[in-house]
Amino acid sequence: DIQQKSQIPDEAEVLFNLGSVLKIQKVYFDKEQLKVWVVEIVTTNEGLEKVNDYINAVNNEYEKLDADIKFGRLLNIMDELSKGEIYLNQILLTREKGSLQEAAVLEEIGNLNLRRDNYKTAYENFQHAYEIRKKSLDPNHPLIARSMSNLAAIFNFTCDIDKAIEYN
Repeated sequence: DIQQKSQIPDEAEVLFNLGSVLKIQKVYFDKEQLKVWVVEIVTTNEGLEKVNDYINAVNNEYEKLDADIKFGRLLNIMDELSKGEIYLNQILLTREKGSLQEAAVLEEIGNLNLRRDNYKTAYENFQHAYEIRKKSLDPNHPLIARSMSNLAAIFNFTCDIDKAIEYN
C-alpha cells in the first residue's frame, strides 16, 4: 500500500511486481461522485505461465546482459518509447565505449527508433552496434547475425532491397 505517497489523499494505490497478472473485473463510469471511469481489477494466476515463459525467453536471449538493458527492452515492448529513450540514453552513458554492453544498449535504442519509424537514427544505432560487435566477436557469432538482421530490416523498411539482401 502506497497511499501515503499518493498526490490524491483519498486514493488507494498499490504497487505490483513486474510479473503480476491482473484481470479486469468491472469497468464503469462513476457519474455520481467521482465523475471518472473506474476499473476494478484483481490479481490472478491466469496467464502467469505466459508471463513466465516470456521472462524466461528474454533471459535466455539476453543471459549475459544486465537487468537494466532488459528493462529498457521491456519499456520498448510496452510501447513506453519516451520513457525508454530517456532510460536507455542514461544507461548508455554508463557503458564503456566499444564494449558489448554498449552495443546492446545501442541495439535497444535502434529498436526504439525503428518503432518510431526514425530509420536514419535506427540505422546509425544498429551500425554502431554492428561495428563494436565485429571488433569483439567471431564472424559467426549470433550477435553478429542479429546486427546484420537489424541492418537488413532498416533497408527493407526504406525499400533498398539490394542492401537488405546484402545484410540478410
